[in-house]
Order: sequence, then C-alpha cells, then structure tokens
Amino acid sequence: MWHAQDTQQLRSVALKIVPLEDAPELVRTRHGISISAGFDHEHIARVYEHGFTETGALYCAMERLRGRSLQRVIEQRPLRLGDALAVADQILRALEHIHEARIIHRDIKPTNLYIDLTQRDRWRVKLLDFGIACHMDMVWLGDPTGRIVGTPEYLAPEQVLAGPLDQRTDLYQFGVVLYRMLTGRLPFTAHSRRGLYEAHLEAPVPPMYTVAPDRDLPLSAERLVQRLLAKDRAHRPASASEVRRALRDLAGEPQAARRRPATTRLSMPVTEELGT
Repeated sequence: MWHAQDTQQLRSVALKIVPLEDAPELVRTRHGISISAGFDHEHIARVYEHGFTETGALYCAMERLRGRSLQRVIEQRPLRLGDALAVADQILRALEHIHEARIIHRDIKPTNLYIDLTQRDRWRVKLLDFGIACHMDMVWLGDPTGRIVGTPEYLAPEQVLAGPLDQRTDLYQFGVVLYRMLTGRLPFTAHSRRGLYEAHLEAPVPPMYTVAPDRDLPLSAERLVQRLLAKDRAHRPASASEVRRALRDLAGEPQAARRRPATTRLSMPVTEELGT
C-alpha cells in the first residue's frame, strides 16, 4: 500500500498495486474492488479508481485513512462500554448497507475494521477488504478447492460446514468482534484450525462475566452476544437493524448509563495511517 496524490482531483489517496505475477492476490483484490466500488457509504472505505498498468499490474486508488485498525486498538485493552457500543453501531450501519444490496462480507474481523480520524478530530469506523465477499444469491458457497474460506477465529458455523450463507453469517462474525471489544478476548481459542472449527460448531460461548469479571457488563449485553453467537443462525438476530435497536436499548439502560458516555475519540491514542 502506498500513499499517493491524485493530481486531477487534488486529493490524497491510498494506492494498492498488485503485480501480475501474484495471480491469487490479483484475483482476490479484483473481486473485492468489483464489489466495494459499488458502495458509497460513510462507513465503507471508498474506491476512487482502479484498472491495470502497462505491465499488467492491478492498481486501486482508495480514500486515504488516518488512524489505526480496530485490531491495534483492542490489542491494548478492551473498550469502555460506551465506546464499544458506538463502534459497534457504526459497524452495523455498514452491514445494513451491504446487506440491503444482498452482499455478505464473510470476513468481519478487527483487522478489516479501521478507526479513521476525521478532520474535526473525531473518529469513524470504516469497513475494509471485500476480497471474499459474495452475493447472497450465489450458488457457489465456498472455495472451488474445498478450502474453508475466512478467518478461523471469526468463522460462523455455516462457513465451517460450507452451508448456505446470509446476513446472519456476518452477524455471527460481528458477535465475535463485539465479544472481543467488551472482554479483550476471543470467545474461542485452540491450538489448531481444526480445534477452532470444532469450537465454532460445538463449544458453548464462555459467558463474558467469567472471562472478564472486572468489566461488570450489563446482563443484556451478555444476552445479545449469546444470541449473535448462536450455532443455529435461525436463533440469531435477523438483521443488522435489529442488532442496532438492541444496542440502543442497551445504551439506554440505567446500568449502562452510569458509565462515562462514549467519547468523540476513543479512550486511547489513534495515530497510525492506513498503509504504514
């Protein structure tokens, strides 16, 4: 990833270049660009221009983001409840938008979520990397080679089983992200991919109060996370909009209200730029 200047539009951009020799990454990146370029939403990283160079390399110019990935933020410590709810709401806004277009991201995780600092010294979440996204009406459910597609720690059970996918697949992955934002830990860990696959399929979700007893999280937050991480997608919330409503109710509860309100910036420094 490079920082560059668009001399025609007079704006800074992040420039990604994929050489012709890297065929798998070229196919993945081109697929992701073809999907994300169709979105114009404040919580989805914008693609400005893409094409091929004279040497056959793929290039993509996208909006330049300043901040750091959610992964880098929560590696330091869990988020305060108010900040976690604010970040979660913005993630869900992005998911609402892509699901309305019948697109499933399939790789919702902290490294694909960027905390971008705006010019007014505020932050906003940006959803990145549509490289394995797919349309809900696609017959193809997995990788042609038979590999399980996605990040093992965040896979929904139906992804492990190569079963039918829909918006609730992304909501399961969002549930893993929310669990980690609130506790600082993943709900499932194992020494192998197989162990993680089995945990997503069979292991009960450890209650957050046992994982992070010092966090004193509201019971309603526990219930919501358990619903999001249901093994059977029929038992999960039906849509990102439904989850947003649940989060608004949670934020309005007296137990949540006693905590300090969400900040305009996160409670830790956010200084790093996308591509550095």
